[in-house]
Amino acid sequence: MFMDPSQPSPNVDAAPWLRSASALLLGVLGACAPESADAASAPNVIIWLVDTLRADHLSCYGYERPTSPQLDALAADGVLFEQLHAQSNWTQPSMASIFTGRWPGRFDGGFESRLAEQSLTAAEWFSAHGYATAGFVLSVAVGERFGFAQGFERFEELDAHVDERERTKRQGRGYDADVLVQRALAWLDTQRADERPFLLYLHSMDPHLPHEAHPGFPSWTQPYDGPLDGTTTTTFTAQDEAWPLTEIDRQHMRDLYDGEVAFNDHCLGQLVDALTARGLARDTLLVVLSDHGEELWDRSFYGHGHDSLHHEMTRVPWVLHWPGRLTPGLRLPGLARGVDVLPTLLELVGLPALPEADGVSLAAAARGDGPIPRDLPAFSLRGRRRDDPRALRTARTFCYANPRTGEQGLYLLPDDPDERANLRSERPRAFLHAAGPLSRWVRLLRERAEAGPETDAVALDPATEARLRELGYLR
Repeated sequence: MFMDPSQPSPNVDAAPWLRSASALLLGVLGACAPESADAASAPNVIIWLVDTLRADHLSCYGYERPTSPQLDALAADGVLFEQLHAQSNWTQPSMASIFTGRWPGRFDGGFESRLAEQSLTAAEWFSAHGYATAGFVLSVAVGERFGFAQGFERFEELDAHVDERERTKRQGRGYDADVLVQRALAWLDTQRADERPFLLYLHSMDPHLPHEAHPGFPSWTQPYDGPLDGTTTTTFTAQDEAWPLTEIDRQHMRDLYDGEVAFNDHCLGQLVDALTARGLARDTLLVVLSDHGEELWDRSFYGHGHDSLHHEMTRVPWVLHWPGRLTPGLRLPGLARGVDVLPTLLELVGLPALPEADGVSLAAAARGDGPIPRDLPAFSLRGRRRDDPRALRTARTFCYANPRTGEQGLYLLPDDPDERANLRSERPRAFLHAAGPLSRWVRLLRERAEAGPETDAVALDPATEARLRELGYLR
């Protein structure tokens, strides 16, 4: 059976990251000479991270189905970034960029490495400036074993506590986002006597495979007796063995995906209502975003983490809600990147900038003081291996290269927003012009890797390996 989410699981020991990061933090903090957060004025920050959520399946981003009424309401009273692009098409490199403000390259494309202990993370920076920090995650990919607990005073991998019999019964699914909300609220209630502001990271998984319908919640599934049941095993077997799927089969999976999005949105609404009831909403900057999108057979695949870096894989939502502090209903059309998230949040809440961040703060745009800068390039890659696919996106072009297959692409976005017409052969000079910055960026990542380790080696235990396999990360 499932553990009671209202009861805390054992806290991850904060001592290792404190010991490993102490020298770095002392040096950095000495240089910046910051003050601790003023409990009377510093806002709380909650990051609601929805794994595998593509922006164009949300109604506030123009989707025809009403999948996100709660997020729509937050966007109407806050700020929506229309073109945030993740730095990878799978979780670990993308989350590393979000949590450090630096380009990816910290993971080798597999699960043999973890975020290096000397990496300076959002949680460490907030903690060093007087914030209480907690993280509750439903994905093993962002667990303590892979370095994502660094800086958190409390960090819980809720999915690790699902009874194996229950997990088998649910065909590999762990907890849903409603349990995540319950556990987060239980923690918030223990913080009432703590005068410090808090950083709370909540990582939900509902749109990620495996899928299931949620009775009583919006669903677009039709009666179906085909071969796809929403499980990870069946979905990937159908692709590996080239089952003769029909459009009805494919639409069934899209319908399940949309139902998961709608259920997650409902849970987000539960969180917002609870914050309001506790008197925390006006003093909390709520951040809603995703680590990557999902291909729903847009081209030839269902899932993520494969070679594609097209927009359905990287364009994700980013909504900021902070009552009375941001321009209600502001929509920002310019290109933003995952590396810009942390610098933006730090400036908005009044903390010093993180040293050596690659991203830039978009706080001025979020306040309505101007547009997003026009010349921001969005780089993305599958992993750090030399033959991994990589891509560069600007306001006008999308350029990619896959050394493993030799495939290259150039798309002119104003005329081809869906990225269907590859002009690589027709416009070779334009491709070389666009590919130049991409090549320089890849060299930068290699130089950084040679200058010092950005990852530490890690070995998988059987339980972690089994959970990764259930999610489709290991085949």
